[in-house]
Parts: sequence; structure tokens; C-alpha cells
Amino acid sequence: MPAEEPGPAPIQPLRLQTANDFLSLDEIDNSTGAVRALSLIHETARGAIVVTGSSKPFIALVVELDSTPVPLGDIRWSRLGNWIPHFHAQVPEGSVECTYLTPPGKRGAAVRAVLRTDVPATAKLSFCVCWQDTRHVGAMTCQMNGQRMVGGHSTGDARHLSLRWAHPIFSIGLAASPGSQWQGATEECRAGSAIEDVYSTERLPVEFSVSRSADLQAGESLTLELDVGVGIEPASSVACAIDLRDQGWDSIKRVSEAFLDARHIHCKDIAEPFEELLNRNAFYNFFYSRATAIDTERRVTVSSRSPGSALTASYHDRDVCLYSFPAVLLIDPVEAREILHYVFGVQMRNIGARSRGLDGSLLQPGFSLDGLVAPIRALWMYVDLTDDLTVLFDQSVQSGLNRILETLEGASHPQIALYRTRLTPGERIAPLEYLTYSNMVVWRALVDLSDLYRRIRDVERSADTDQWARDVQAAILRHLVVRQDGGPVFCWASDLDGQTQMGDEPEGSLELATHLEFCRPTLPVFANTVARLRAQRSDDSTAGQSLLTMANRLLSGDLGPLESLREAPAGPLEPSGETGDTANTECALAGYLCYALVRALEAYVEPPVLHPKQAVRGRISRSILRPGVGWI
Repeated sequence: MPAEEPGPAPIQPLRLQTANDFLSLDEIDNSTGAVRALSLIHETARGAIVVTGSSKPFIALVVELDSTPVPLGDIRWSRLGNWIPHFHAQVPEGSVECTYLTPPGKRGAAVRAVLRTDVPATAKLSFCVCWQDTRHVGAMTCQMNGQRMVGGHSTGDARHLSLRWAHPIFSIGLAASPGSQWQGATEECRAGSAIEDVYSTERLPVEFSVSRSADLQAGESLTLELDVGVGIEPASSVACAIDLRDQGWDSIKRVSEAFLDARHIHCKDIAEPFEELLNRNAFYNFFYSRATAIDTERRVTVSSRSPGSALTASYHDRDVCLYSFPAVLLIDPVEAREILHYVFGVQMRNIGARSRGLDGSLLQPGFSLDGLVAPIRALWMYVDLTDDLTVLFDQSVQSGLNRILETLEGASHPQIALYRTRLTPGERIAPLEYLTYSNMVVWRALVDLSDLYRRIRDVERSADTDQWARDVQAAILRHLVVRQDGGPVFCWASDLDGQTQMGDEPEGSLELATHLEFCRPTLPVFANTVARLRAQRSDDSTAGQSLLTMANRLLSGDLGPLESLREAPAGPLEPSGETGDTANTECALAGYLCYALVRALEAYVEPPVLHPKQAVRGRISRSILRPGVGWI
């Protein structure tokens, strides 16, 4: 993959993020290139562990020329492969480039700075490390107390930062380019053993630096690389950091770019202007909806792993199965299957509850009907797209399906084939128990389940489930339709005793009925409902609309938002915590927007799952993607 030339961007994010399975660099300052926070997912702690400095960043780049620190000016950011942060900055009589790699599958990250001078000068590059605060971010944010330790390696060219209670909690290993000089707290570390620890007080930050210097002639360059490894114990984290260093920058960069290139969504013709937006959102969703827990090494799927999210390290069925999952499936069907195993395994014992922890334990009570059946929808998407029927014979999937159906039966009306919920799709208390949209999702899940039974030739259960779905559809059309002056419309909610309520919400809009294939766009009750909803908006433009609303419109067949998405700068639309819609911090929304764009531009995009290079069970033919049939 050729490296992208750095160029100016109209709007720069205040913070950039990058991640792999094991760690994330969550706050890369756009004006200095400093990494303000590093985070890990810790299953035993049921949350994210975030390591930061005090008033200083966790890792800061310092550039010196002739013993004088120089500020970085005119920083221009780009993303190599639409994911790897890279900047080019001017300094007096020279320039600096810095790249932040989080190699997929590796237990660490690597940051590399290169200083070039246009005149002879004594140059020095340093990475200054400052560790003071350790926060646990989950259901709430709190300070983690423990024994902070800093130590060195027997070779003298690596360091570690560790937190311990009665036993180690985590460790971050640091290694640098050969010939680098370490200064600061770790000068007390002795090289008499493999790992020698220095205990620090909780009152003061741990600060040290690693640097390289050289006398450069005009046109020459100086390079400094900082390799970061993570683990539970110091020996492990330092070994991971040294392993990255020994593999070499060029090697891990090449592997990272090859990984991204294999998952790149290619666009042509009218879809070409959306290629960057599509891939940045796809990768953000891919890396921030999944993680490997540093303590148990179990792969987990969450609504978000970003510490800036209100949903950090929590599991919500809608976010994972309906928003994030389809976008992961587009670019990596093997990883999508891993998500299904996690959903139907760990997360089943409290299925349908508002939110759960990494281990499936209850975080917030409250029954969500659309969340209950969302895993069925995800399962069908996977099977329909990959033709991998083996997942249906997995014991956890079979027991999970049974548990979902048993719970669904428990929420049924005594006489009518409709199902109650306590929460709306937006996780608000439902005004009345029977929501139209949520019951439409139930209908869709039953249709999907009937098709799955048919594929494995379980004819009896397929027929029974198909009739069940027909009963639900008939009940919706009979009991959840009200007459108004303009004709029949779907109500938002009903108690089935004569009381109804009108309304809508972006997380579960009635406009999505056609996306679910519940009805045709020409069905009068649907057309009237959409007309009423759009009339309630100030106008039918996309001005002021959230990305969620625009994605819904795309999925319902309204291509109006494409113009706004084409013209808008990438900055506010890239969900990485910058300006714009507050929901942009949620990676699930990034996945949902990616999925909606692919649906809208289907004829002009080529997702990796369609590539002939994929294994037979990891690809499908475009010929089966007929309108109204299949997942797309």
C-alpha cells in the first residue's frame, strides 16, 4: 500500500485515536502530537483502564535543534490506510514526521519520529513519559489506587510501568531505538537482574525520557522509535515491547498496511467521493467495538472502548448486533463469527437487559424487546452473506436461540401476537408497553429464524416460525395502526386497550419498516407515516440532522443525505471524538453509517467480503444480492 502524502485538512480533530485488539491510543493531540492517554480493556475490572499523565501528556514528543527546544508548526495530519495517524510539521530549518502504529494482533504500539534538517545542526529527539493517574472507566469513572512501579531491563534499554495491588494488575513496557539514552526516574533502576523495580509514591508523577541526538548535515535525518508493549506482568510487557523493536519498523508497518488493505472497501463512479469516509468509519467501528481483554485474553465486543464514550466497556444488544456487526461483517467475516460466539455465549444469561458488563453480568436493568431479538438478526446476516451453516450447529448458538425465544414468549400479550417492552430502542422508558418498531424487529427476527431453519432442512420448525411471523405481522397491521385525517398511520406505541401514542426516535424509527422489509414503500399506511414524520421536521434537508437520522434515511431508500455527506469535510463526520454530533464518539454509529452508505451505494462499492480472494465460506456472489432478497 503506497504511503499517503500528508496534506491539509479543512477541519482537524482535537483528538485522534488509533487502536488494535490489545490497546488504544485515545487522545493524540492534533497541535503537538502528544499521546495524552493509553487504555486497555480489563475483564476482571469490567471496564477500561486508562493511563494518563498529570498536567503533562502520557507520551510527549520533544524536538531540539542546537540544544534549543523548538515548537512544531503547521502540523498537517493524514491517515495512512485510512487508519494510521501520521503528521508532517515544520520546524526552523527542517521538518518532523511522526507515525503512530498499533499493529493488528500485536500486544503493543510503536511511535516513530523523524527529524530532517535543511542546514547543519545538532539535533535531538525525545519522548517524555509521564504517568500519574490511572482511571477505571466503565459504568462510572473512578481513580484506581495501587502500588505504582517503574523498572528497567537487564540490558538497560527497556523500561516498564506497572500497577499492583496484592498481585500485578497491568504493565506497560517501553523499548526504544538502539543507542537511545534514558533519563529521569529510571536512573535508579539497576541492571543486576532481569527486572528491577523502583517503587514510586502516589503523590508525584513518574517522569522520564528517552532520546537520541546526532550532529546532522543538511539533508540528513534523525529517527527515534518508542515501542510500547502491554501485559499483566513487567516481564511480559517489556518482552512485547522488545519484540516489536526487534521485528523492525518497516516490517510492522508493512504488516499493518497489508491488514488494512485487505479490509479496504473499494468504491467507483458515484461512490468514489465516499471512499475515505466509508473506510475511516469502518475501521473506527472495527477497532473500537472489539478488544482482547489484557487479563483473560478473551475477545470481547462492546458498544465502545473509547474512554470518551458514555458507553465505555459496556454491552448493548442494539449497538453490537444492529449497528457494529454489519460493518464488521462487511470487512472481516471471520471476525464477525467471533462476535457471534461472544454474543451467543457470554452475553446470553442476561439477554434483553438494558446493558451488561464484559462478562455478561447486569449493569442496568430494563427489558429491551428489539435488543432481545437483535442477535437473531446478526446471525442471519452472517449466514446469508457467508453461507457458513456450521455456526448454526454450535451448542452456544442453539442454546442462545432457545433462551431468546423463551424470553420472547414471556413478554407476549395473552391473546394477541405482540410483545411488550419496558425500554424504547433509544433506551428510554416506553410510554406504552407495545411499541410498533420493536414488534417489527421481532417480526424480522422470526422471518430470519424461519429461513435459518429452512437452510438446515428443519422443515417443521421453519414452517412453525414462519406462521409465527405472519401472526405478528397481522397483529401489527391490525392493532398498531390508527386513522388520522390524512389516512391510516402506524402509531409509535399502544397499550392494546384503546390507548395509543404517536411519536418516533432515531434509534428505532418507523421509517425503517421498509429496510426491515416489513412492507413496500407504496403501502398507504407506511407512506402516510413517513409523510407525517417528515412534515414534523423543519424541512427535508439534512441541515442540523444527526448522522443517525441520515443513516436511517439512507436505509429507508431516501438518498437525500448523500449530498450532505459528499460535501461535508471528513473531520466532523469521522467518529473520533471531535466536533459535531455528540454521538460521533460512539463507534457503533460509525459502523451504522458505514453500513447505510454501502446499502445506498451497493452497485458502486466492493466490500472485502465480496473479494474472490476470500475463502469459499467467506465470500458470496454479487448475483444473489437481489433487491428485497438477502441482507442487502
